[in-house]
Amino acid sequence: MTYYGVIVQPRAERDIEQAYQYLLKRAPATADRWLDGISEAILSLEEMPSRCALAPESVHVSRVVRHLMHGDYRIIFLVQQRHVRVLTVRHAARKPLRRLPRI
Repeated sequence: MTYYGVIVQPRAERDIEQAYQYLLKRAPATADRWLDGISEAILSLEEMPSRCALAPESVHVSRVVRHLMHGDYRIIFLVQQRHVRVLTVRHAARKPLRRLPRI
């Protein structure tokens, strides 16, 4: 089995922190569980990241962009050779990005 290195871009780290802080204020009992879960979901991309669906963002850019759902959040990433780059984490209710965050 092929394993991929997972790189979480700074933008994705900020997105996760902002979502966590939002949850901490509104649902403190679930915030830590959400953070553990999203971390697990991201680490699961080490194996078979291509199992994940194409993200709607793929229509707007010239790259294959995939996403993994975690609850109401989408983990948006690229697969590059033997690495997965997590670009951003967005609430599923938000419109798809027209441009990808810088790498």
